[in-house]
Amino acid sequence: GAVFDVRTGEEAFALPGPNCCASPSSRGVSWSPDGRLVAVSSEGTARVWDAETGTVQYTLLGHSGFILSVAWSPDSSRLVTGSSDGTAKVWEIGSDGVRERWSLSAQETKSGIVGVAFSPDGSRVMAGDANLSAVRVWDLGPTGDAEWANLPAPGYPGAEFMPDGRRLVTSSWKGGVEQNAEAPRAVTIWDLQTG
Repeated sequence: GAVFDVRTGEEAFALPGPNCCASPSSRGVSWSPDGRLVAVSSEGTARVWDAETGTVQYTLLGHSGFILSVAWSPDSSRLVTGSSDGTAKVWEIGSDGVRERWSLSAQETKSGIVGVAFSPDGSRVMAGDANLSAVRVWDLGPTGDAEWANLPAPGYPGAEFMPDGRRLVTSSWKGGVEQNAEAPRAVTIWDLQTG
């Protein structure tokens, strides 16, 4: 992986690392909303790069499998990582360093997590399992890591919160693989309060 200057087309800096930006590649790299940091998956770690200097700011250790997806909270203070080890980890990112805040998992996610996202207000986190059978939503409120919703929905290649935070959009290929152009596709909008 690499970061490019879109004005010149020149490479600003490389994002080296074992299996950098792991598949699905669109989920393995994420720019922080404030533009200061770039998070990149790399085997059992994620690296957070300083976008100004092109240097590694933090290395996130704790997953026992490949990190398949990364996503920032809207205020850029937290990062969620989804791994083949079946956990989604929420990390606190600050000027004083990085620390693991929550480790989230469920029966459905034991196969691995292929997609993660924060709600627009940063209070909830979503994870889609690798078996394409469920999307879990956890509440990150004062009590922490309380399961808020469990949707029988495939979340691959993606699932995202809508701007109102009450609804979730999931997309999937039904009965086919990503490269199969003939496979039926589906986009579903879920109301998280009613299911």
